[in-house]
Amino acid sequence: MKILPTQPIQTPTVHDRPADDRARATGSLPPVSQPAAQVRRSAFAQTVEDVKPAPVREDIVASVKAQLAAGTFEQSVSLDSVVDSLLADL
Repeated sequence: MKILPTQPIQTPTVHDRPADDRARATGSLPPVSQPAAQVRRSAFAQTVEDVKPAPVREDIVASVKAQLAAGTFEQSVSLDSVVDSLLADL
């Protein structure tokens, strides 16, 4: 087995501008005056954007946090009924 000497490591060249900017500066690419493409949103995307979350009832959140911290919180809703209604909606 023959071992060859290693090559020196080359340091990367640092450019102060991206390649497109350099090409535009030299005139090989036309200047950008308008965007190349337009974006259209689907009706579904618009609907998702229009949906507003329900307002948070800060008074209820504070009450439940206080009850949890004190160890006095009691669940008044059956988790089984919640899961059943969620599954029925699917």
